[in-house]
Amino acid sequence: MNSLVSVIVPIYNESKYLDSFFSMLDKQTYHKLEVIMIDDGSTDGSLMMLNKKKRDSKYKIIHQENCGVSAARNAGIKHASGKFCVFVDADDQFDDCYIQYLVTAIEKSNAQLVSCGYSEFKINEGEIFRYSQKNSSENLNFAVAKIVTHHEMGSALWNKIFKTEIILKNNLKFSVDIAVGEDLLFVISYLTHVKKWVEIPYVLYHYQLNDFGTMQNYKTAKEFNQNWLTEWKALKLAQIHLASAEKRYVFDENILHAKRLRVAIKLLGRSKQMNYKSKEIFELRQYVRKGLITVLTSKQFPPKQVLKALLVSF
Repeated sequence: MNSLVSVIVPIYNESKYLDSFFSMLDKQTYHKLEVIMIDDGSTDGSLMMLNKKKRDSKYKIIHQENCGVSAARNAGIKHASGKFCVFVDADDQFDDCYIQYLVTAIEKSNAQLVSCGYSEFKINEGEIFRYSQKNSSENLNFAVAKIVTHHEMGSALWNKIFKTEIILKNNLKFSVDIAVGEDLLFVISYLTHVKKWVEIPYVLYHYQLNDFGTMQNYKTAKEFNQNWLTEWKALKLAQIHLASAEKRYVFDENILHAKRLRVAIKLLGRSKQMNYKSKEIFELRQYVRKGLITVLTSKQFPPKQVLKALLVSF
């Protein structure tokens, strides 16, 4: 294993995590790394801490005005020179062999996408979920199903390794106008250019759950956040990407249907609770109405969600 890996890390006010993050990077058993850290207009001293790393040739430090995590990751891709890319968040944790195991798997398997196991934790509660499976397949419909299913391989970036050549050749970027679901859209877009994917059963990445994300703050929100609707937009665009890939691989056009129904039901529930109306909400209601038979007959929808679908669709 002698391939350069680009580690792309968006940073926005992460100063309290950076010392721990640098330590985890230093302990990586795979050493041929370039660490591209993009400061997205931090105001807490993060940039000063990053700039101290300029003396280490392994680090590339980029500063931009605050444009959001998608723009930061796009800047990282633009500066990536590694054969492979991994996307990491500074407030998470990962094992010492995290990158080594991913690189070994993607090189030995001749796959274009490799995913590892992961856990989810909260600072004051410890680990609350753990996932790991072993798979190797050329069935891309199966991969899409696992990507859109919660607590499966998932749509997150951080438990995957990507081939930089595929990203650059196909001009794959993160959509800067999508606040929720941008990861899912990127992963599915990437998957349409893949022939083989692999899951390795090692739990190597540990994702920190917090209550401050765009989707998490709905419990305390007093009015409807229009950014929530971008999750629906991401799924619509993902459907378009799958349809446009049919010359390379025939994707099941219904593979995202259940996921889209779940998201539509969720957003309709919030809009009703907060008395929010728009043409997008009308579109969501029409979609759920047309999909009610699926909701009522599929085992993918628990009774509570079925009842909610009935309540919000009329």
